[in-house]
Amino acid sequence: MGTEGSFLLDFGGGFLASGHVTYTWGKEMTPDKYDIPLTRIPPLFGQLSFRYKDLKIKKWRSFVEIYLRAAARQNRLSEEDIDDIRIPPGGTPGWWTLNMRAGVNLLNSLRFNLIVENIFNKKYKYHASGIYSAGFNAIINLEFYWN
Repeated sequence: MGTEGSFLLDFGGGFLASGHVTYTWGKEMTPDKYDIPLTRIPPLFGQLSFRYKDLKIKKWRSFVEIYLRAAARQNRLSEEDIDDIRIPPGGTPGWWTLNMRAGVNLLNSLRFNLIVENIFNKKYKYHASGIYSAGFNAIINLEFYWN
């Protein structure tokens, strides 16, 4: 069982807010036990973003966005989760990261982007993941697209 929600608010003038949240609940029922958590069920997680999309740099259209990603602690563990070395004792800690994106449309089908993730260099990992996510990092890319 689960639920997911999202929103997009356009405040006008190029200002947007958006977000999404997901929650999952799983349980197994056996003849001798009831309400056993399913294995590797993710915790509550989501993202909240604020974007300004009508920024003008000379003749180029641009955008700037700041966004927060977060996940709650997952301590509702199955027996398999408890024995899984990828899951810390007591469950996966909650986490959040602050991130930023900016882009400039150089042509109708070409955009230059700069993405800065995990600005505060938080140590975190997704529930049941065997590796920690990247610390502070920056990504520069050139995006070509067509219709």
